[in-house]
Amino acid sequence: MTFGNTVYIAVELSVSSWLVAARLPGVERQRQQRLEGGDTVALLALIAELRSLASSKLAGPQRWRAASRRAGMGFGCTDY
Repeated sequence: MTFGNTVYIAVELSVSSWLVAARLPGVERQRQQRLEGGDTVALLALIAELRSLASSKLAGPQRWRAASRRAGMGFGCTDY
């Protein structure tokens, strides 16, 4: 499956934990990581790590697409 230069991130938010899933171009397997709920420092560090990984794999500019979901609520999507 080809995703071009788009990095996909999905974050499911609950009070106790956050589940972050990412799909990077050139990486066949989806990456998942669970963070402690409310730990924005860890979330931003993970996004920075993903950005670094994507930069090392991609020659050109990256497009980011993010989706989030709060427990009991709907989804929201953002393009970067």
